[in-house]
Amino acid sequence: MFARITTFEGPAERIEEGLEIFRANVLPWLKDATGFRGFTLLIDRPNEKALTITFWTSRESAEDATGAGGSAIREEVAAAVGTTMGRTEIYELAAVESLELEAR
Repeated sequence: MFARITTFEGPAERIEEGLEIFRANVLPWLKDATGFRGFTLLIDRPNEKALTITFWTSRESAEDATGAGGSAIREEVAAAVGTTMGRTEIYELAAVESLELEAR
């Protein structure tokens, strides 16, 4: 399994709006993408940063989603809420420990 990590910076007061747009526009696109297996969103409100991690069955699937279509939709969401999209990197998932987290 592989993880694609993208960083964002922008106003903390627009984080909830960005999350709503992500769920409405990006998540359906991801669910249709070949090899998509899930996502995690991490938010650092005091420093106005966010990090998304999407999980993929293969490096090829993660790279395909990073291509023109994936970049365009991420940039569109970032622009809609006034954030800047930073780097996108792909890592092999080497270990996982499952935690019981309350869904938000």
